[in-house]
Amino acid sequence: MSSEELGPAVQRELLIQELKRLRLGRKETQEQVANARDWSVSKFTRIENGNSPISKSDLEGLLRYYGVEDQDRIDELVSWAKGAREPGWWLKFYHGDDRAFEAYLGYEDGASSIRMSHGLAVPGLLQTEAYMRALLATYNLPPEEVEEAVKLRLERQKRIAASGPEQCYILDETIIRRPIADVMHDQLRHLLRVAEKPSVTIRIIPYEGMHFGLRGSFVLLGFGGRLDDVLYLEGARRGDLLIGEREAIGPGAPAPEYLAAELARYQDGFNALLKIARKQDDSLKIIEEALRYM
Repeated sequence: MSSEELGPAVQRELLIQELKRLRLGRKETQEQVANARDWSVSKFTRIENGNSPISKSDLEGLLRYYGVEDQDRIDELVSWAKGAREPGWWLKFYHGDDRAFEAYLGYEDGASSIRMSHGLAVPGLLQTEAYMRALLATYNLPPEEVEEAVKLRLERQKRIAASGPEQCYILDETIIRRPIADVMHDQLRHLLRVAEKPSVTIRIIPYEGMHFGLRGSFVLLGFGGRLDDVLYLEGARRGDLLIGEREAIGPGAPAPEYLAAELARYQDGFNALLKIARKQDDSLKIIEEALRYM
C-alpha cells in the first residue's frame, strides 16, 4: 500500500512507533530528547504518543538529531506525518460517540488482513443493504441514525473492496440459518458471490459444541508485520479497541499491563476457531443448503 492508501490512523501509528524505536535505539529518555531539541517534555510526549501532530520542520530536525541520513527514509516519515494530519474519511459518515469504534474504522482502512469471528449476525463488511436495514430496524434507532449506519457500512465495503486486504470470516451456523424478514435469500447469495474473491475466506462453525467465539464477536486487524495486530471487541453499546500492546480504548478495555496477554488470548482463540470451522468449500455447501430453505 502507498502512504495514502494506509490512511491517517495507520500512518500515525507507524510514525510514532518509528520515533519511539529511534529514541530507544539511542537509549535516551523523553526528557533528554526534549531538552536537546529545546522542547517541553509535554510537547515531545504528546508527539511520541500520537496525541499531537508534528510539523515537517520539527520532524526533520528530530530525525537529524537521531542520526537518520537516508533521504528516502526521511521522506517516508515526513509523508506519514503529513498523512496523519489528514481527517479520516469516516468523519463524513460517523457522528457517534463510540471512540473505540471510530478509532477502529481508521485502522480497518489501512489493514492488510482482516480476521473476524461473528456469532449473531452477518458482519457489516459482508451485509447487503437490505440486510443492513432489516437488522438495524430491530435496534429501535432514529431514521437518521439508520441512514448514517447504512452509508457508513456501504462505504467501508467499497474501500475494503478497493484495497483488497486478506479477509477471513468465521461465522456461527446460526447466522445463516436465521431468517431475517425477506432479505436472507439475497444475503446468502451475496455471501457466495463474495467468497469467490481470492482475498476472501468464509468459514462456518457448525451448531454442535462450545467454542471461543461464544465470548462475543471480535476482529483482528493485521498490518503485514509493520505494526502489531489491532483487536476490536464488539459491545452492545460501545466496543473496546486494543492497539497492539500500546493503547486500549473503551469501557471494558484492560489495563496497559494486560494488553499483550489479552491480544494473545484472542489471536490464539481465532486460531482455535479455525481448527473447528469447516473448510471454505464445505462452508459454502452449508450456505447453499441454507439457501434452499430461504
